[in-house]
Amino acid sequence: MHRRVRHISLSKTPSKDVRIDLAILVKGFWPQLTSLDLSNLYLVRAEVAVLFCGDWPSLTKLDLHKNWFGSESVTHLTQADWPHLKHLNLSYNNIGNKGLAILSTAHWPLLESLHLRDSPGWVMTADQLIKGNWPLLKTLDLRGGYRVGPKVAASLTRANWPWLEKLDLHIYDMFSDEICKEIAKGNWPNLQTLYIQTSPSADCAEAQNCLEARWPKADICIW
Repeated sequence: MHRRVRHISLSKTPSKDVRIDLAILVKGFWPQLTSLDLSNLYLVRAEVAVLFCGDWPSLTKLDLHKNWFGSESVTHLTQADWPHLKHLNLSYNNIGNKGLAILSTAHWPLLESLHLRDSPGWVMTADQLIKGNWPLLKTLDLRGGYRVGPKVAASLTRANWPWLEKLDLHIYDMFSDEICKEIAKGNWPNLQTLYIQTSPSADCAEAQNCLEARWPKADICIW
């Protein structure tokens, strides 16, 4: 029975004061484990360090959102040997620009979706995520705290993501037609959905037209 487990979810812990010994999880032999949900556990750096020792050769989906473990813990995750990882959720972990730089060194050649929503209030720097070697990336979620300026928008368009289907951005207090013109340079022939969260008072008409002209078959929403 132990060997047949495909999904483990520990996200329903009733209180952040209740701790889970992840060492027990890591010691288990789960050859068919494909999905692991460890969200809302308030993991500390030491606990994340334990995770990367897990021998889960079939792992394709890892959910770590709302743990608030910071940028240093990302180093441990990038050292993990999960060659089949396709879906990763690191939203609301306060990893910041330092964490993004570390994340870009991860070797996950099959990665398809990356969720990086975070708390409001900080500006994403350029040339971080585009260094990541994720040629099969289809979904990138940067809504929330990431404020994307023109330089970052321009850098995203240089990323090697030919299969990108969905891109979620947060452009707040810096929204402009120039930013949308930069985004429109993206070489994403398979783009199906583009969501841009911005200031409620922003005039989006020209920007909307610009992006719809670039990707006429995509669902484009600016709000």
